[in-house]
Amino acid sequence: MENNNSKGIYIHIPFCLSKCKYCDFFSIPCDLSVFSPEQRNAFFDDYIEAVCNEVTYRCTNSRDEKKCFVDTIYIGGGTPSLLSVENFEKLLQFFKQSTYFEISNDCEITVEVNPDDINEQVLNGYLKAGITRISCGLQSMSNNALKYEKRRADVQKNQKAIKNLSKWPKDLSVDFICGLPFETKQSFLSGLDYVLQNLPNMNHVSMYSLTIEEETPLGKEIKKGAIDYNYEYSDELWISARDYLEQNGFEQYEVSNFSKKGKQCKHNLKYWNHEDYFGIGSGACGTIYNQNGEGIRWTNKKNIKQYMDFWLYKKSYENLCYDNSIYIKNQNESIPQECEIIDSKISSFEFFMMGLRKLSGISQTHYKSIFNNSFPQSFVKLCKEWEKKDLCMISNEETYTLGKKGILFLNTFLEKLILEF
Repeated sequence: MENNNSKGIYIHIPFCLSKCKYCDFFSIPCDLSVFSPEQRNAFFDDYIEAVCNEVTYRCTNSRDEKKCFVDTIYIGGGTPSLLSVENFEKLLQFFKQSTYFEISNDCEITVEVNPDDINEQVLNGYLKAGITRISCGLQSMSNNALKYEKRRADVQKNQKAIKNLSKWPKDLSVDFICGLPFETKQSFLSGLDYVLQNLPNMNHVSMYSLTIEEETPLGKEIKKGAIDYNYEYSDELWISARDYLEQNGFEQYEVSNFSKKGKQCKHNLKYWNHEDYFGIGSGACGTIYNQNGEGIRWTNKKNIKQYMDFWLYKKSYENLCYDNSIYIKNQNESIPQECEIIDSKISSFEFFMMGLRKLSGISQTHYKSIFNNSFPQSFVKLCKEWEKKDLCMISNEETYTLGKKGILFLNTFLEKLILEF
């Protein structure tokens, strides 16, 4: 089944056993050992039921379509792999049986996993439940770096997960972070080589330069001088690792993402291609666009109890209004979310901000199909200036890309562009 209005669904699982020092994603550290397996299953089942209720509401109130078509589902976190196989079966059975939306036959269904949670039984359960893609957060193969960042899995556990994942028959992605404290160039590249040699079925790699967020434990330690950090070293290491991946059959298709041919992450491409996606779960963000490129963006509040109470019990969402893709809050009671109207100016800039992350760049035709207009002259002018510096490539006044060299300076390009908007 193909449909031009197909949407993606991101489901946030905001639970972790512990927080990594660098992480600024919304998740709640929880000691699940105090609960029996039955209690854990019941709690997560309640959260999944709340998620299903929200999905139904979002899909049934999406524009004027009789049925919502979904072609990507991404289950992220947090740590989704804390959920049991039975929890995943319940969630994916809901998608298969719902009469409010239709799942494409080739729907990409991704789940993020922590290496510490992976074993043969779990993987078989994922396969049976309908998961088509796994994204495993190895991050590093250095015990020094993993221990400092308070990762649950050490190198030995990573290696055990790799052995199990080598038998996974569907799509497989692995995450790495360049520049973690106490990571050396030798340890990072040798770790990357180990993974490539032992995971021949891996067809996607997400490789990020470490981003230092001030409010994280790592950010605070660097700010107060408790640890010396070299930002330039992180960038240099990333470039070396990029070259290594390309030498081993991976193509860079986005700032931080590499894949074997035809194995790009379809869900993430929705973000970069200015397409609709539903954000489901406590702390999740979603965006739906109108025919003129404007839209609505909501961010669910970061309060798990409030989220579950609303979507499980109150059911007041049935009384909320929805008009022309814009949510109108009921005066008496509203969804626990914050809404933002995306006007054409903001939407247009976001088209460039996200689209230029791709090595394939952006096109006049795509822009015109969304905004019914040609590229702003300020953008064209800036691209021609960068073309002279060999940092931008323009093809027939149609396709614009920063390429491998220019994409390293994407933020600088966007800073100059936003001044013209």
